[in-house]
Amino acid sequence: VRVNFTTVADADSYRVVSIPQGIEMVVDAPPARMTKAVGLKLGVPYRFVVHAIADGLLSEASHPSEPAVAGCPYVLPRDHRPSEEGDYHLSYCCNHGHCGA
Repeated sequence: VRVNFTTVADADSYRVVSIPQGIEMVVDAPPARMTKAVGLKLGVPYRFVVHAIADGLLSEASHPSEPAVAGCPYVLPRDHRPSEEGDYHLSYCCNHGHCGA
């Protein structure tokens, strides 16, 4: 699942946390790519929150993202396809609404 977020001034890095499971990933810049390799379970709907890290201090969490289901990619219309193969927008799928991962 590709988690996009907006950068903030003075942030050194960002901590992305999954809901449920509390799986954490620290990245230098967006996007964060959460996969089953970091512990996401395929077919499970996840939300994500992001904390900015600056000078070793953690910001409050962002609002949770919309749900996304790991392992359920979809093909965007030709004029909206991302530049990288497998680079999908964060959304909800697997028969739980519109599909995407």
